[in-house]
Amino acid sequence: MKSGLGKKQIIAVSSCVLLLAILAGCGGPMQGSKTSKALSDAPPETAALFQSRCLSCHGSELQGRVGEKTNLQQIGARLAAADIASRIRDGSEDGMMPAFGKQLSEEEIEGLAGWLVGKQ
Repeated sequence: MKSGLGKKQIIAVSSCVLLLAILAGCGGPMQGSKTSKALSDAPPETAALFQSRCLSCHGSELQGRVGEKTNLQQIGARLAAADIASRIRDGSEDGMMPAFGKQLSEEEIEGLAGWLVGKQ
């Protein structure tokens, strides 16, 4: 009887370790307890919500990750709070921004919109 790992098992384990290391590097500066500069003025609940629901498309510094339209750094100069809330709730007309009206409470939507309107 052989003891230990065979060549195939060593390759499989090594591949899994490498994949985990690569995935651990994803997500940028929002991982762990670091807070981005852009989120530093957000109420804690709003910052947590943004990190869990918005970060993947809008980025840790609100710079946008899926094209120019996803940049929120000066969204308050372009849209009123009611318009931002409507976009979050109903999505954008072009379908780029999905609707979150069924996933988020009205309080969460208003919290995000109220914070984002200050980004000018």
